[in-house]
Parts: sequence; C-alpha cells; structure tokens
Amino acid sequence: MRNSIKILISAILVIALLVPATTVAASFELPEFLRVGLYFGSNARANMRITSPDGLRLGFYEGTQFTPIWQTSGNVIIRKDTHFAASAAGVNGIAEVGAGAAQWGPFHVQYFANVPIYQAQARIDELAAHGIHAYVAVIGLATHIWGGTHVSYVAASAAAASSPIPGASVAPVSDRRINVMCAERMETVLVFGHMTLGLGVRPVPEDIENQRFHIYTASQLNYRGGLDFIRLDGGDMTVTNVVHLEHYLYHVVPREMPATWPIEALKAQAVAARNFAVSAGDRHREMPFNLCNTVHCQVYLGTTPEIASAVQAVNETRGQVLLFNGVPARVFYSSSFGGPSDYSQNVWMQAIPYLVPVSNHYENTENINNGVWTNTMTVQQVTDRMNARGQGVGTVTNIEVLETTRAGNVLRVRVTGTQGYRDILREQARIAFAPATLSQRFAVARGGQGPSVLAVPNIDGGTSGGVTATQTIHTIDGSGNVSATNRQNIYVMTGSGLQTRNLGATAQPPQSGGNIAYITAYGTDPNVFYFAGRGWGNPVGMSQFGALGMANAGYTFDQILTHFFPGTYMSR
Repeated sequence: MRNSIKILISAILVIALLVPATTVAASFELPEFLRVGLYFGSNARANMRITSPDGLRLGFYEGTQFTPIWQTSGNVIIRKDTHFAASAAGVNGIAEVGAGAAQWGPFHVQYFANVPIYQAQARIDELAAHGIHAYVAVIGLATHIWGGTHVSYVAASAAAASSPIPGASVAPVSDRRINVMCAERMETVLVFGHMTLGLGVRPVPEDIENQRFHIYTASQLNYRGGLDFIRLDGGDMTVTNVVHLEHYLYHVVPREMPATWPIEALKAQAVAARNFAVSAGDRHREMPFNLCNTVHCQVYLGTTPEIASAVQAVNETRGQVLLFNGVPARVFYSSSFGGPSDYSQNVWMQAIPYLVPVSNHYENTENINNGVWTNTMTVQQVTDRMNARGQGVGTVTNIEVLETTRAGNVLRVRVTGTQGYRDILREQARIAFAPATLSQRFAVARGGQGPSVLAVPNIDGGTSGGVTATQTIHTIDGSGNVSATNRQNIYVMTGSGLQTRNLGATAQPPQSGGNIAYITAYGTDPNVFYFAGRGWGNPVGMSQFGALGMANAGYTFDQILTHFFPGTYMSR
C-alpha cells in the first residue's frame, strides 16, 4: 500500500508541475503587420500609378503605424519630384526626362509656411481664387502651401515675383521629395519630403478587411494594406507594402504550395510561412522592410488571386506558430528533398537544434516535378563559372564529391584544373553549379571517365515516415480543473530532483537502415560534366512534397510540422 501511495503522489507531482503551452507562448507577441518590399534596388520605381475605389489617404508610416495628413481621389500617380514629361512610351503615360524636355519640374513656389493642417484647404482655396493651383507640401513633417511644378529656378522665381501673396519664394530643391499627382487632371495634390520617413499611402476604409488598392504595372497587381514610398540616397522610390500578417499569408501560401493540395498540408504551409515571416531577422537590415516578395524570402504577389482553400488554411491556423523554448522557431522549407532532411550546419554552418535529419518516406520523389533530375555543363562552362566565382583553377579537368553528410548530401566537392584545385563546401557545392544542380544531393561525373554514384540513406530504417503516435496527457490544476497539455517542457520530480521532459510526437532519431536510393551520374562526352540528383531546394526543415504525402496518409498539420521540426511544438 505504501508503494502505491508513493506512485500516486509522484503521478500527482508530475501532473501538477506541467507547464501549459499558453505560459510558454506568452513570452512573445506576434506582430500584427509586416513591411514587405515590393520594388527596391534595381527594381525601384521612378513613378507608380495607384487606384482605390473609395479614395486614398496620404501621410507617413513610422514602422507599421500610419499617420494620415491629407485625403485625395482614388487615382493618383506617385513620382519622384524631378523633371517629367508626358510620354506614350513612358510608364503610366509619363517619363523622367532632362530639364530641357520637361513638362513638370522640381521647382515650387512657397506661398504659406508652417500652416496648421486644418487651415490648409482654406489657403489652397484662397490661391485658387487668384488662378493659382496650390497644394499641401509636407517637408520635415511641417505643413506648407506650395504651387507650381516649374522646370527651372528662373520660371519659379518669376511666378513668385508675380504672386498676389506677399512673401512668396522658391522652395529649395531636394532629391528626397516625392510628388503625388491626380491621374485624371495630371496636377500635383501633395509633395512630401523627409530625410528618413517615406510617403505613406493607404486606402480610405478604416476596416483593414476593405483596404485594397491596385498597382498599375506590367502584372496589374492588387494588394491589401498600404504603401510606403521612400527615396533612399535620393534615387528611385523603394516601395514597401505594409500589410496585416494574416492577409500577407493569404497570398504567400498558394504561391508557395498548390492550393489544390489537402487542407492539412496547406495548414502546415501556413504555419511554416507565418513562422518564417516573424523570424526572418535581418535578411534586409539595410532596407526599410522586413521581408521581400521574392523567393529570397517568400513569394508574395498581392491579392492576385485570393484562393479559398489557402484563406481557409490561414484562418484555421490564425495566430499559430511553431515554438522552440517559448519563441517562434526559424522554419525553412523546400519543394522536395529526394531523401531525408539534414542538419542545418551541413548547409549553412549554423547548428539549430530542431533542424536535424528526419525521415521523408512520404515524399514520392520519383513522381514529382524535379524530384529526380539530370543536367550537364561543358568543361568550358564550369571553367568560366569557377573564374566568375573568383575560384579559378585553370581549365577544369575533374569534379569529385569528396565527402557527404550522414543524410546523403554533398558536404565537400573538389574542382580540379590545370592550375590546382578548389574545395567547395556545404550549400556552395550546389550554388557553384546552379542551375545544373537543383539540390545538394547529387552525383557528378566527367564524360568517358565512368559513373559516379551517391547513396541516399534510410535514416530511420522503416517506412513509417518516422512519426510516433501521440498519447494525450492531461493536467490537474490546484482548482481540480483537467485540461490537455502540449506535452512540451513538462517538469518531472525524479530521484535526481526536478527535471524537464519533452514528450511530444517527433521524428525517430537517425539510425542506420540501408539506402533508399542510389544516384548515378554518367556520360560519354569528355567535354561535358554530367550531374544527376534528387530533390529541389535546400534539404533543411520541411519537404513540401513530403508534407503532401503525410497529409494524404492522414497526418494533421501539427503532426507534419513536429515531425519535420523535432523538439518544436505548436503555440496553442
């Protein structure tokens, strides 16, 4: 009886000391909005036309907080405040030109300085009575009333001299200013200039569900949220979409995964994309946004289209992220792996506890796009590539895989030439020969020198996908309330004292279990290198086609995620 009491007391201690997920999750707060770069660098814009059915508010963003200043029609052209002219060949019917050919210029007459914003319209109306088209100019967050878009200082000076308003003067020119024009009348409605802040533009509705606008580009894209325009270093305009996190995901999910896939796979993708968005860190630390809209971060092309299944996947996982030690995990995913996943340090050098090898048996590698692939590069192409990388070895004579990881990816490849050799490590082994190499899991052989073979290991020795069953554990609190736990960070009283246990469903640890495939590269032309491989993308984190297979096999989105990211758990 005494032993039974001890067992009962120990069980109660274990149950009472369990830490619920809500406590762990409380250590972080998801951002409500994101800043996503749309046009930047070489794609920054000289001008852009925007429409919104209910009109637009003009102001500025500080981070994701918008401060409105002025309201205008829902059809505007936003451009650099410099020399432009009407042009049928130009974007939005205008083109940046030299001063001699300009129709609009950066020289403005200042009629009233430091005007309270509530008096601005009265001052504009006063000038209109004198036949002068005037508008608000927000310079360094001070409000002025300006007029004219003169192409030269001489022309602006003449306008100031003939002003019916005493004290009119020519405003200094600045390469930071942005000009907003009414697209119907082709007249300026606001000029904005600030050394660190950009012009903010947001649709009139306060309800974020109805804040939508259209950007006139070759792609004719629609977006939610608002836009931030800033001229970095006085150049073209860097354009950022300030968008609600969940609205952003509506459009990332179907761009990253086919919307026709099972809902549990889409939900896994939604959580993975949410994790990536909130933990992207300093990928663009020199730019005024958190994420870009390309494959460098996550593909995001606005609301074109907005697909019901993707919206459902986002809504059904709203606010949920994958956690590790109470904070969002850094989540990565690729189309396919062609075998098990790998340690993050075998790709990027940095070891991350939950980015480790797990099985990927549900990925139907042989029957998916680029699951199994072959490509070639000529000797001259490889030689040119090595020279372009600053790793020239003369004329390349051989490429040899010297070392592979336990999961069967290339860790070190040696390129030998007439002037020596270079060893290329980890992810660079794939990048060095891309696009001939779609993944880090490849074999390579020079034509006429016999085949090269790379084995793809079975790291768990089975075909279960490495997912263990999850048994629900319940907790009893001090008031006698019973609830299920997430099985993570469980405190257990043992003979050695209080210890933490993790009982969540995870992948089986790597074990030897033979090989699931062999990759053979072979060809006959001695002037060609033959590449053969499996998988598409980096072999770290979640295989999207593996997630598809698991969803088809009946696994839920959280089981899929905790399999590919062992040691993590859902926030709720």
